[in-house]
Parts: sequence; C-alpha cells; structure tokens
Amino acid sequence: SFLYSPRYDIQGDARAVYLIRNGIFYALEAGSFVQKGAPYSSSSGNHLSIGGDSRKLYVTEGGNYWSSTNGGGNWTRRYPHGN
Repeated sequence: SFLYSPRYDIQGDARAVYLIRNGIFYALEAGSFVQKGAPYSSSSGNHLSIGGDSRKLYVTEGGNYWSSTNGGGNWTRRYPHGN
C-alpha cells in the first residue's frame, strides 16, 4: 500500500489524498476511500509510489509506470518501463 497527497499548494487539488493497494487506486472523498481504477492487476511486491496531482497522476511499481488524466479512473502504461 502507498498513501499520497500532493505536497505543494500550487498543485491542483493539493488537499487530495490518494491510496493504492493491491493494484487498485483510491481517492479520499467525504471521509472514505472510493475506488477509482486499477493501473495494474497484480503486485510484484516491488517499490510502489504515487505522484502528480489532479491534472495528471502517476503510479510506479517496480520498473513500470502508468499515468492517469482523469483522477485515477483510467490508466495508461507508459514507456520506457524497466528503468
């Protein structure tokens, strides 16, 4: 699992809180985490992180990464992966 909130006030939706767990992405809404989408289907147990803000979110897991431009609802795998 990884919990993330944008750290700079100038980032869009700087008060948002995001969570990724077991390949499923969530956003905190009205005090509860709501499932948004799933960037990947299974975790390899490698390093996991989230970055970005409401305009563009990023998830990295191991040497792979994905991005979303709709708040985590849909994800696109980005290349080059494995770095």
